[in-house]
Amino acid sequence: MSNINSKIKFGFNKLKDNYSNNIILKYDKRTKKNRVYEFIRLNRGKSNNKNLKYKYIGYITDDGFFIPIKTNFIDKRDIELNQFKKINELEEELKNYEYGKKEEKVKVSKYDEQILTALSMNARLPYSKIGKLVGLERTASTYQVEKVIKKYNVKPILEWYTKSIGFFHYIIFVKFLDKIPGDIKSLREELKSYPEIQLAAMTVGKYDMFMYVRSLGIGDPDSIISNAYLFLKNYNAKVVISEFDLEFGSVPLRDEFFEKLKDRIWIKDKNHPRPDSNQFTPNEFEFLRELNKNPTENFVDIDRKLKFDFGTSRFLYNKLLKRGIIYRPTISLLNNNIKQIAIISAKLYNIKLFNENIETLLYELLEKDGLIDDYSLMGDYYTDRSELFIKPLISNENLDEVLLKLRQIYGKTKFDILIVTDTLFGEFVFRRFDNTYSDPYKILVKNYNLKQDKKIDYFNL
Repeated sequence: MSNINSKIKFGFNKLKDNYSNNIILKYDKRTKKNRVYEFIRLNRGKSNNKNLKYKYIGYITDDGFFIPIKTNFIDKRDIELNQFKKINELEEELKNYEYGKKEEKVKVSKYDEQILTALSMNARLPYSKIGKLVGLERTASTYQVEKVIKKYNVKPILEWYTKSIGFFHYIIFVKFLDKIPGDIKSLREELKSYPEIQLAAMTVGKYDMFMYVRSLGIGDPDSIISNAYLFLKNYNAKVVISEFDLEFGSVPLRDEFFEKLKDRIWIKDKNHPRPDSNQFTPNEFEFLRELNKNPTENFVDIDRKLKFDFGTSRFLYNKLLKRGIIYRPTISLLNNNIKQIAIISAKLYNIKLFNENIETLLYELLEKDGLIDDYSLMGDYYTDRSELFIKPLISNENLDEVLLKLRQIYGKTKFDILIVTDTLFGEFVFRRFDNTYSDPYKILVKNYNLKQDKKIDYFNL
């Protein structure tokens, strides 16, 4: 191994740690690949090379990633490699399940990344102020921003912090024990009747469905969480519900969610002269509902539509931002060249190894896939003591390589992979977030000596 680079050595040593010590690395001049062989001793009493049987199991790329073979002779004993094999087979099976229509690769201008970052941080930014950020004159900035919005089919969405009003995050996995329902339209309508469900998607893998929920939890007798035994009662299904600690990303709130929020409207009486911290005034409620439909709508138009006094919407907007009820008006890129969405669950078996490699994970979460964040969503859930990653796969991006990066961090852990085949309702968010505002970045600065970059105040430019 003296002539190979450090990344290949690192990948090979990780493979030995996580799979087997009985492997060797050999460079193949014909294929120009660093091939990995496993050797099996035929006779325990002999130690010469003739007593060894070699089996080719894959190769290591120049970046240090192990790519397993795609053959059927990998036996059940090889648990780790068999997992790679299953993922490869899954990708083969999913060629017909591409997420959305494939778009032709668009040419990225020098302004695209900066404009998309600014819009991701504050979708209400005036075009002239975005122009100052990227160094453009007023007329040119209007042209460039509108061009980017059209080019990537940018959709404005509102990012909420519902924990401040008592609504927590949950995820739900569903496995149908009989056949998957044939009437997807009826299933969609049944699920949409629950205002707490913000996103529902059909998947292939360990589970057949994934859902993202905002709910009051078991304290609310009418919540989906308190009535889990009634959920999908018309189907023979296994339902797994877990509280979810969101650490990175966002999922938009459906308009139907406001039916649950109506109980939070403050009614003035002698016992409640002022609203509690988890309540809204009637004006705040109506304004939030309207802003949630279109976070970039002009405040004057909202005042007129809701019959507010002039300036009320602007005042309420700033007030709710200050209270932390809403984080920001942000965006999602609908034209994003994504071929698949993978939902990856990593179970924490080796806490010590994870703690040793958490810095690597934090940097991984801050990466960008072209023009969007490397991960759409990330957080912990408690049912399986696991972490969840929602990973958009761009063009020819390889799921195996994504998992190998995570395996270096988690070690010998079990990865459950779901691939989204159909979004029933709700939406995954794909944007270009400013890393200096993200929790992973803050942890790196605080605990791992990362030098703090200058932060841009996107609300006071």
